[in-house]
Amino acid sequence: MIPALAWLIQDLLQVLATETLLVPDLFLLSLVAVAGRGQATPQSLLWGAFVGGLLWDARWTGLLGFSALLYVAALWFLLEFWNRIPHGGRSAPLLSLFALGLHLFAGLGHFLSWGDLEPVQRLFLNQQILGLPLALFAGWWGCRGETDE
Repeated sequence: MIPALAWLIQDLLQVLATETLLVPDLFLLSLVAVAGRGQATPQSLLWGAFVGGLLWDARWTGLLGFSALLYVAALWFLLEFWNRIPHGGRSAPLLSLFALGLHLFAGLGHFLSWGDLEPVQRLFLNQQILGLPLALFAGWWGCRGETDE
């Protein structure tokens, strides 16, 4: 439910900021936080990432399936490595680092797909800067309540 709400908020913010700002990827960061908390099965997270990416593509990019591919690849990477880390080693700073890296990965993928990069460099940089505190929050929220075993 949280990723769906994040997708709607991201879409609304992007509508309000069209042509002036690229909104940070709230949907992907919410998926990272939910994956960190272990509140959903990996299959449901991957399917959610796929559907959310398809909807984002249909709404904004026109390159149907590209965001879905980026989101699924990013989330698969996170799940693959996060689940290999013992519970005692899982921490908010580590999940924040994963969230920041995945936000950069998805943003860079979209940025490189635009073709003419010169006019949108500043938008991409602003998106990544605005995503930093959100990635930190996703890491904190994703590890909230974790106890050392």
